[in-house]
Amino acid sequence: MKFDKLETALHEKGAQAILEHQLLDWVESFGKIGQTEQGGVSRLAFGPDDLLARKMIIERMHRELGLELRIDAWGNIIGRRPGNYSRSGILMTGSHLDTVRNGGKFDGAAGIFCALEAVRILNRLDIQTRHPLEVMVFAAEEANQSGISTIGSRGKTGRLQSESLADYKDDHGVPLLEAVTAAGGNPSEMKHDQFHPGEIKVFIEIHNEQMNRLENNGFDLGIVTGVTGIRRRQFTVEGSAGHGGTILMDQRKDALVAAAELVTAVYNIASESGGEAVATVGHISVEPNSVNVVPGKTVLEMEIRSYNSRELDRIDETVWKTANSIEKKYGTPIKRGSLTYDNTPREFAPLVRKALTRSSDICGYRSTDLVSMAGHDAYHMSYVTNAGMIFVPSRNGLSHCPEEYTDPLYLARATEVLLTTLLHIDEED
Repeated sequence: MKFDKLETALHEKGAQAILEHQLLDWVESFGKIGQTEQGGVSRLAFGPDDLLARKMIIERMHRELGLELRIDAWGNIIGRRPGNYSRSGILMTGSHLDTVRNGGKFDGAAGIFCALEAVRILNRLDIQTRHPLEVMVFAAEEANQSGISTIGSRGKTGRLQSESLADYKDDHGVPLLEAVTAAGGNPSEMKHDQFHPGEIKVFIEIHNEQMNRLENNGFDLGIVTGVTGIRRRQFTVEGSAGHGGTILMDQRKDALVAAAELVTAVYNIASESGGEAVATVGHISVEPNSVNVVPGKTVLEMEIRSYNSRELDRIDETVWKTANSIEKKYGTPIKRGSLTYDNTPREFAPLVRKALTRSSDICGYRSTDLVSMAGHDAYHMSYVTNAGMIFVPSRNGLSHCPEEYTDPLYLARATEVLLTTLLHIDEED
């Protein structure tokens, strides 16, 4: 009966156009919060614009959709739609509202909007689920002003200890825990506020693909099989600072020159993976950083991503061996720091992947299996429940930039697949 109602409603004349319009309204309304001159969005986690967006989403979730709202100790916003059996495992969906600097309107936020429109459809059709349904707005998914990412999902799943956050501060010197408190969180309760075994039946996140595989091959959506491993490590190159005009070239120990060769090595070593891995050096600091002084110290941060653990190991160790050779070549000691971030590759639950594929077929949409090369809240949720993801096409594969765009048509289709999947799982017990 529930599926008859749903199918009729979603395929009645003009229904999808209405859904597309509503989703676009969400995107444009929130896209104005933190809008930049370049047309992008800067809603840095726990910053003024993020707090404004959080306030707005809470108001709309309660006023328009009748959800029961609460904010947990980690600053996550949870909207609950009760089920017929309140003690049943929760059907959960959602994503995040915060963005990178001058990012796009869709990354994270679109997943929340799709989830909320799924709730609106259930309300309009008066469909009551057996399990409670919760929409999760995760806090600080992007690397925020304090330099730490996925705070809400890692904290809530027990993968981040509250004690480790005590020394973090943002660009203005504001302690991270103080910022969490300003957002409605409660740091003193963080260690006690975590998901319990069996509390959540399933978690599904809709997200823009951030690559061009779906668009290039004409797929409506992607069923994410798993998430890449991510490994980050810092290298410090020690040279000898001195006058840039008086130290001859053959007498120099230039830390930046050695670091530049190390950066090139990271690029070349990752390129040998045959498409199975990527590696980036995206952050470098130089001392004393003066135009007429030979650099005496350079610190660089390397990030490696691969769904293949052996490739993560190969690149990491080969870069270190190459660093030893560079050290000898330039006479510049190179220190390899410990891992600052180490997420192993993670496979999503077969139960969810099969359910999503089945729902996509039922709805008549073309889907394909994909691995995510970016990290997501769903990655951490997979440690406490059956988790999965739906990818929607990204125009030209662009993301984290003002040009980021997903046609609302695909958001509407993903919403339909999400809702169909949740209702099927709701009936399976």
